[in-house]
Amino acid sequence: MSRFNLIFPFLISLSIVSKAQNQVQKQWGDLVEKGANAEKTGKHDSALFFFEAAFEIAQEVYSNSDWQLGINAYWLGEVYAKMQHFDKAEKMMLLDLTVTKKTKGKDHSYYGIRLNNLAGLYKEKGQYEKALPLYLEALGNTEKSLGKDHSYYRVYQNNLAGLYEILGQYEKALTLYQEALTKTEKTQGKSHSEYGTGLNNLAGLYENMGQYKKALPLYQEALINTEKSLGKDHFSYGILLNNLALLYKRMGQHKEALPLYQEALINTEKVFGKEHSEYGNRLNNLAIWYEDMGQFDKALPLYQESLKIIEKSLGKHHPRYGTSLNNLAGLLETMGDSEKALSLYQNALINTEKTLGKDHAEYAVNLNSLAGLYENTGQHEKAYPLYQEANQIKLLQIEEMFRFRSEEEKRVFMKRVLYSFDIYQSFEYNSSIRFSEFTETNLNNQLVLKGLLLNASKDIYTKLGSLGDEEINDKVEEIKHNKRVLSKQLSLPLNQRFYNTDSLSELVNTQEGFLVKLYHKKFGKSTSLSKDWKEIKAKLNQDEVAIEFSHFRYRNGKEWTDSTLYAAYLIKKEWATPKVVYLFEQQQLKSVMSHKSPNQLYATRGASVEDNGAAVLFADSIYNLVWKQLEPELDGVKTIYYATDGLLHQIPFAALGQTGSSSLSEQYNMVQLSSTAKLIDLKTEASDQILLVGGIDYTYDTTSSTVKQEVVYSFLENEKLKRSSTNRSRGDGWNYLPGTKTEIEQIESSAAKHKKTATTLSGKLATEAAFKKLNGNSPGVLHIATHGFFFENPKKKPKPESTQTQFTAVDDPLLRSGLLLSGANYTWENSSNPYEKEDGILTALEISNMDLKNTQLVVLSACETGLGDIDGNEGVYGLQRAFKMAGVESIIMSLWQVPDVETSEFMQSFYNTWFTGVSIRVAFNTTQRTMQQKYRDEPFKWAAFVLLD
Repeated sequence: MSRFNLIFPFLISLSIVSKAQNQVQKQWGDLVEKGANAEKTGKHDSALFFFEAAFEIAQEVYSNSDWQLGINAYWLGEVYAKMQHFDKAEKMMLLDLTVTKKTKGKDHSYYGIRLNNLAGLYKEKGQYEKALPLYLEALGNTEKSLGKDHSYYRVYQNNLAGLYEILGQYEKALTLYQEALTKTEKTQGKSHSEYGTGLNNLAGLYENMGQYKKALPLYQEALINTEKSLGKDHFSYGILLNNLALLYKRMGQHKEALPLYQEALINTEKVFGKEHSEYGNRLNNLAIWYEDMGQFDKALPLYQESLKIIEKSLGKHHPRYGTSLNNLAGLLETMGDSEKALSLYQNALINTEKTLGKDHAEYAVNLNSLAGLYENTGQHEKAYPLYQEANQIKLLQIEEMFRFRSEEEKRVFMKRVLYSFDIYQSFEYNSSIRFSEFTETNLNNQLVLKGLLLNASKDIYTKLGSLGDEEINDKVEEIKHNKRVLSKQLSLPLNQRFYNTDSLSELVNTQEGFLVKLYHKKFGKSTSLSKDWKEIKAKLNQDEVAIEFSHFRYRNGKEWTDSTLYAAYLIKKEWATPKVVYLFEQQQLKSVMSHKSPNQLYATRGASVEDNGAAVLFADSIYNLVWKQLEPELDGVKTIYYATDGLLHQIPFAALGQTGSSSLSEQYNMVQLSSTAKLIDLKTEASDQILLVGGIDYTYDTTSSTVKQEVVYSFLENEKLKRSSTNRSRGDGWNYLPGTKTEIEQIESSAAKHKKTATTLSGKLATEAAFKKLNGNSPGVLHIATHGFFFENPKKKPKPESTQTQFTAVDDPLLRSGLLLSGANYTWENSSNPYEKEDGILTALEISNMDLKNTQLVVLSACETGLGDIDGNEGVYGLQRAFKMAGVESIIMSLWQVPDVETSEFMQSFYNTWFTGVSIRVAFNTTQRTMQQKYRDEPFKWAAFVLLD
């Protein structure tokens, strides 16, 4: 599948001199003029006849120092190029360039035009290494001779950007496209065809970067612009139809794509004819559509015809030929003709290596395709090195993208490329041969990918702050301010927002992109996304093991399945290579966990009398799925460092155990990490400064306010909330929690006895505004005892005029998760609080925009604070991610609702133990074991709490 930019490879800027000194020169001038007129009306054959006839005369009459020979070569080169006679076109353009250099000099704008045209020819031929220096020189020439505001300069910017895009250098392409589009709007206006060209080019880049929501409106606007400015019969209109169709297909909107493909094909046939490479490209794209729809009989002849056209028009050494080979091979493999497919795949790979290079994304695509065929035919030893090489290219792609884009743009891009890593894990699972180096590769991938977006963002803010540059700090603070404003606006119902959140979000993305570029400019040489499992191995003792859990969408050879498989990668000090153990299919775990209580799922030595049989059954099932297969590798192990993935984020590993045996927390020292890579620089301790938040008054007295405004919206009835299956609160609604007051008082008392510094924030003083004052000045330990909430991902989006709760109806999971502070009930019942700057509902999104890097430990003494949306390798999007984004090292949280009494008991035990001088981890594990012994048959009273480092 290919998408082409609208570019201007040839610019006709010279007029023909009609006056001649003699009859021969007059004949030459007449022929050139006739040729030019024919060319302008699209009659390429006639134009070629006149220009070739004129050139025969020019060679006799003029020398290489005469501009007439150059102008003839100029026109003739253009026609040859349009008719795809590339060798002849190159010869004419080189001659024209030589003549122009002699007659006008290298500093004249005419010389820049010739450079651009020749570069465009090389680009069309796929000779990108020749095109790049010419485009750069043409741009420099035009800047000096005509200035940056001239239309030619914008044209050359677009052309150069298009080449950078092909080469995968998206950062450079984006800068050029955006600058050119801004200048075009300013000088030509939005109705000019050049503006439509700029929109198309920028949309295409966004599409390649996976930002489909940004690309779609740009393509649509460009199509309307081109129809009005150039008409439906212009080739640019056909290109836009094709590009929009490709985007719709990528977005899964196949019905919308088909008529656009068909109309684009008709347009291209009219403009270029059936022998032109553009027509072959349209056939190829239509074939892909039919293949995706399973209509192989329609797709095959289109692929074959497309390949013939591309070969004839562009030659076998053009990258589009390699793409066409790969596409046809894919269909033949699907249809069972592996022998023909193999030959095509191999030729496609050779073509791509020669035309684009071995670091290009397209080369990785071809490697995956050929490796997939080898895998399907049982030739795993041939597939392995190809997958290994493709994997490295994918990692380089990610690293390139992370050099200049915002977090949201990185997230969108990652969704486009993650499937490749599922392919590599599926191959290892399918393979009859165990490749130890590939196990290392897949493990290292997990170490790179797990929490990649989170870690990258944290590193940028931390390292830029370390520079002590006042100007940089001001820019960072400006972005953080805008993010805080954005999060506040998003926490309001749609009909109460007074900022355009889309525009503000775009501004934040732009500012983040600037910071990322600045970060890589300052620290680029010292930053790398690569990870090596051997560094983890070096940190382990002989009686320790590190387990990196992973889940991947399973591909059975060429076909994707609807199964998601789970695996565990194990690392030991004495092992030369890591080991992988395959565990279960996701649906198995879902089935066991569905509608089961913690007492049923995690019963070990017994269960309550009323459901003893069920408890034994479910407890054994979950243990057998998640852990039993790992036991043979754990002989002599005392400490287990582990990082969960997927649904395993919802499993309290400490409570796992087979009926009749002890739990894991009794057998091992269990240490849960966000990634086992954390072992490399694991921080263990917090300062003695403690802030305790609890005993909060959630009511609000409007009569005490002097800022009263009319409130007319009510979006939620409390009774409805209480009955909702998505209710995530500690207790029944947002009622006062007396146990939290007792909890913080007892912890404060215990701290005093052990000479620790503890302060409290409770009652009406525990406001959101007071909490946000911790920004940049937070304590070592932050203990929060309050209601917490998390709502599942909404199935339907609210209408703009809706007063539906913003906490239940938004896409962003960080807005569907939060904590309740003083006065929150008024906001919860009325959708906002016009009496206060802060509304009392502290969302995870607001927390994520705070600076809490001085806090080593956050204790969330609230129910289900460990929940959130599970998003691929990024883990759980909820309160835990928010505090991690804010800079917190470790978090104690809960996976389900725990009774108020037992919650307080757990917390008091934890602090009393920690205050004796042991580490946080030892204090936590000791408390777990103590609570387990006391409530052996009631895991729901203790197992929910987890400590995540």
